[in-house]
Parts: sequence; structure tokens; C-alpha cells
Amino acid sequence: MESQVKILIRCPQCGADMGFPEETQVIHCDFCGSSLLVAGRHGVLRYALAPRMIQEAKRARSIAQEQLRRRGRPSPHPTETFMFYAPFWRVQGTAFRWVFGLKTLPVEPGGVPFPPAERVKELFTRVLDHTTAACSTVDVGMSNLGVRPQVLELRPLGGDLPVKEASLLPLDITLDRVQAESFRLSEAHLAGKDELVPEVILHRLVGRRFSVIYLPIWYVELEYSGGREFLLMDAVDGRVIHITGGDSDIPMRLMAGEGRESLRFGEIRFLPFRCPNCGWAFPFRPMSVLHLCPTCHRLWCEARGEWTEVSYDVAAPPGGRPWTGLLWVPFWRYRTRLLSHGASKETMADLYRLAPPPKAVSLEREARRPIQFYVPAMRLPNPKATHDLSSRITFVQPEVSSGPFPDAVHPATAGGSLPETDAREMGALILGAIIPPGSRPARSWLKGCEVEMLEPRVRYFPFERKDLFWKELWTGVTFPHSERAPDLLGAKG
Repeated sequence: MESQVKILIRCPQCGADMGFPEETQVIHCDFCGSSLLVAGRHGVLRYALAPRMIQEAKRARSIAQEQLRRRGRPSPHPTETFMFYAPFWRVQGTAFRWVFGLKTLPVEPGGVPFPPAERVKELFTRVLDHTTAACSTVDVGMSNLGVRPQVLELRPLGGDLPVKEASLLPLDITLDRVQAESFRLSEAHLAGKDELVPEVILHRLVGRRFSVIYLPIWYVELEYSGGREFLLMDAVDGRVIHITGGDSDIPMRLMAGEGRESLRFGEIRFLPFRCPNCGWAFPFRPMSVLHLCPTCHRLWCEARGEWTEVSYDVAAPPGGRPWTGLLWVPFWRYRTRLLSHGASKETMADLYRLAPPPKAVSLEREARRPIQFYVPAMRLPNPKATHDLSSRITFVQPEVSSGPFPDAVHPATAGGSLPETDAREMGALILGAIIPPGSRPARSWLKGCEVEMLEPRVRYFPFERKDLFWKELWTGVTFPHSERAPDLLGAKG
């Protein structure tokens, strides 16, 4: 799903206002022309929604007085007014679920009382973007932010939106708790999608990201003849979200700051978008996390705020074909071990016994080859298409001539916007795509199966354009061309 959210910052080079989509990895300043890599996302990032009533305490008091008059409170007058920020955890990712089970076959009306069924498997996916209150000690009248994080501008905490720690409600719901709840939440998002009687379910939440979003809220306390009440008002849209009588513990919570979770927050920073080795500018691909230098052919990514070199090799074009006129697509390659019921499978012969290939193979020969899972570092708009490309090239398991790009070659490469940490989570899903639904031993193996993805490395495969598709030269595996795929920016056949 393409992000509609913009993160607002000032250019660190010239100070001009600039905004960029939330998932962007590389930005370009229209004022000074500099290109920068967005770094610092390894920790939990904190954002705030910008208040639209930022200096309107008078308006907030007026709205609060009118609300109490409507409730029959005589002559309410405000005694205290201030703005504070309430934290909400945000979890994002893509939920995948393979379901192996029985599907009832259609029969004529008045037919057999017990209709026949066949064993099938189906893949379901859904994007998850959910928020939940991060402070359990104070009720602000909202349990989540709804669609706001998906449609409103976000500002990193501090910087252009200076917010004092003393105005933040304590974040006392821990990251560990939110991480544990995120998997259950992803299962609930796919509830009702299983249109068959399940026997085995493989469920994964891929690309989990956690952040904290602070909502600005006006606090207005009023006294009237016979009592006192306080109101909380959403400072983004001016809506009253909570009214209650008696004393409020919000001022005390803000002053004490007790219950704040001790965790490392990330902070967005920027790196020059040039090769750390030779200083040459990288090709501009806004969503990519992998960057191949066109001059020295070294591959880089950002890790913990610094450029880090990535090991890779290249599948040379088969049959001595020329290197020109091709699109080189990066794949994450893993040596893979499958564990279940105390036993392990580590060779291609083991995998083919579990999931027989469509053509005859020599199991003696395949017993000498380790299992390797391939996950495209390139993202396609449809998550199922990316998943399908993973499983097909993994099952074919190509034997290629590999090495570096020749010095004289200036390869046209696709971007790589799928980080290694996200690719690693695809292992069980790839296995689910390979396993035949009718095999009882295979279904038994899947129950409780663990997939260990070891020794990550990037391999570039050669693709050529065939009408509306890109075709891999070693395996014949294809994927559809899409103008909406950011990793195919500028790719031509």
C-alpha cells in the first residue's frame, strides 16, 4: 500500500521546509538540490500530529465553557488551561496467512447430505496499520487514532515541533507488550478470511514497524456554582473528547513523568547520498534500501546511522549472452534449514522429498546441494506477486555461474526496497507455497515447523522484458511490469 503520509522536516543542508512520504529512504531537496539518505530508523521513532489550535487557549476555554453551559452547569469559568500530548503506539506490517484445509465442493440442490470436499491451500494477505493508547493510567477519551496516522502529516518529535518532555503523558505500556499483541492483532485482521476448514495455518506478520505518535490535547479545568469539571479537547480538530467531574490526575502525571518506558528511541538523521568508497552519486531510487555504486560496483545499505557494505554476487547471463540490455534484480539468498518434530532438512533432496518438483531430478545429486531460499529485495505493488516470485525461484533452485559485475559494464539494476530483516520473515511463507496441499506427510511436517534463514547474501539475477512481463534468463520465472513499483523506476525493456 502506498503511503499517503508526509513527514515534515527542514532540509539539513539549506534549512528549507520539505516533506517526504513516510516510507521514503532517499530524499531530494528542491531548493538546494542535495540528495540525502534517511537514516536513524533502527529504533522506535516518535512523531507528533501538529496542533491546529496551537496558540488558541482562549478558543479552547470558550468551547469548554459552552459545553458546560449545555450540560446545565451555571456560570462556568476556567481556572487552568494548557496543552499536553498523549502517546499512542502504532504498529505496521503486512499479514500473510497460508491455510491448508478442506474445501466443500458445490453440489446440486437436494443432492447428497454430506457434500464432497477437496484438500486445498489458499494465501491471504492484508496490510496492517493500527494504533492503540500507550498510557494506561490516564483516560483521554480515545483508545486509538483511527486513520489519522495514514492521512495527516507527521512531524518528528523535537526539531520543527519543539515539544518539552514535561508535556508528554508517560508511556507506560511497554514495547514488549505491543510486540506480543501485534501478532494477535494481525490474526484478527485476517479473521473470517479462511473460507475453508483449516488443518494447518502458517501466519506471519512481515515488516513489523513500531513507532509512537503523540496527539496534542487541550486541558481546560472549570469551576461553577456547586462543582468543578475538566474537559479534554483534541487540538487537531477542536473536538471535545472527554468531560468528567472531580479532580484530574493529568497535571500530576505530567509533572512526575512516572511510568515512562525505558527504551531506545530512534531519531531521523541524514547521510550524504554518495558512495562511501569512491564518492560517486548513487542512482536516485527513493524507496530503495540497497544502493549499487555505478562506478566501483560496491553495494551499500544504511545500518544504525552509517553506510555498511553488503556482500553480493551476480548470476551471469546464460549461454554467453551479452550483459547489456538486461535488468538486474536483487534477491536476498539464504542457506536454509527446516526443523520440525526434532528432525531437520538441510539439502535439496530433503526438500524435494517433502515437496516433489514438477520434473525428474537426481536425489543423489540434490543431496549435495544445500537448501537456499530466495526472496526478491524488489517490492511489487501486490504483496502476493512478491511472494509468488520468491516461491517460484526458490523451488526451481537455479545453478548459475556467479561472480561480480565486469568492470566495463554499467548495469541497469532494479531497486531493493525490502530490507533483509523483512525478507528473513518470509521463510515459512515460501515453504507454504511449495508444499502440495494433498500430501499428508507434508502437512504433518508443517505443524510446528521452524524455518531458519542463515547467511544472508544478495544475488542479482538477469531479467529481460517480454511484453508486459520481466523474464528471468536462468529459470524462466516472470513477474508483471508495473509503473507503480518504485523499484522499477526508470526500468525499460
